[in-house]
Amino acid sequence: MMSSDRVTQSLHLRVQKRAKGLCEVEFVRPVGGSYNENVINDYNTVGLKCTLWNVDPSDWDDDRTPEEVAQDIYNQVNNLVEGGAKLIVILLHDLEGNTYPRDNLEMHIRNADKAVKDENKTPIWVHTEERIRTL
Repeated sequence: MMSSDRVTQSLHLRVQKRAKGLCEVEFVRPVGGSYNENVINDYNTVGLKCTLWNVDPSDWDDDRTPEEVAQDIYNQVNNLVEGGAKLIVILLHDLEGNTYPRDNLEMHIRNADKAVKDENKTPIWVHTEERIRTL
């Protein structure tokens, strides 16, 4: 669990960047998905919304290949769509070798798209790179 002091420090830096027009972040994800009411309140205090994900392909795991990560994305998205999910949030780490280089990211997106279309659904993709960050 992220300490309250660490959240406060992160928020202070984020608020400074927002004030200077350097950051347009609207949503944040708690580090490792660890949060409590205090963390949510701290985010809300500075106008940020806390969000979580429902697909975690563990792209940070160096023991996994990009192809394994891609298959995991397909399986998790497919299961969510079969279960009637209306919103799917995929957690991908932008500095991990299984997600980048760009070819790997494109493979992951294609697999997620295929998983949705295999269930005869039409995906609407929203790229959140500039709107969601970990603090």
